[in-house]
Amino acid sequence: MGNVQTASRRGLVWRLGLVLMILRLLSKGRGGRMRKGGNRKKNVAAATLGCALAVAAFGCKEVERTPESVGDAGVETSAGEAAGVETSVETSAEKAERLKQLGLALLNYGDRYQEQPAAYTVDEAGRPLHSWRVAILPFLAEHELYKQIRLDEPWDSEWNSQFHDRAPAILAASNDASTTAFSVVVGEETAFPAEKTRRWEDFADGASNTLGVVERKTPVCWMDPTQELTLENFADELARDADGNALAATLDGAVCVV
Repeated sequence: MGNVQTASRRGLVWRLGLVLMILRLLSKGRGGRMRKGGNRKKNVAAATLGCALAVAAFGCKEVERTPESVGDAGVETSAGEAAGVETSVETSAEKAERLKQLGLALLNYGDRYQEQPAAYTVDEAGRPLHSWRVAILPFLAEHELYKQIRLDEPWDSEWNSQFHDRAPAILAASNDASTTAFSVVVGEETAFPAEKTRRWEDFADGASNTLGVVERKTPVCWMDPTQELTLENFADELARDADGNALAATLDGAVCVV
């Protein structure tokens, strides 16, 4: 009995020690330097690592994302969602699932080509041709649509314009198959430096600690390669709930609150 109690105490001390480590990491993350693809004001990496340590310490399993569970985490949930009433407004859980699938598409693209897609492709004169959203279509099971798009022509050419209202459901804004609210953040300090690409080895912090896809306030044409968020307008254009929280996907498909 004495050995059992001693082991139990040791286990508790070990768990408490990990909790303290999590708290230290989160407090440091609030004032830390922005990681590649991250946000200067919020350190997503510290929060992600903190969650991982919590799972290791307490053996927690990933909780199924329902409107109720997302609401408890501080993400806006309407009264209709909480009561299970059908609504035409997309729930936070549904947005999180779409972000997760987009993050996984980027991960699978990276595994295939050993680099992330460029924010947009360009022609020989440096003019934008196509968005990253077009590049990942095969990894969203949209092979036929991808084959029909002429990649050597601009996104708004006469031929390619016929696809402007055919955004895949996972990308399309609510009730509008021509626009999307999902964007990457373009910049030299992010995962998407304009027309250039980054290889896996460029991400010193790993895919799980690198910001991938975010939701923006103002939807744009899903094929438009010229309207991605930048470090300059990121803070103002990020779609947030009433508490100031926003959902984002990291490059490994995980969804976090920023």
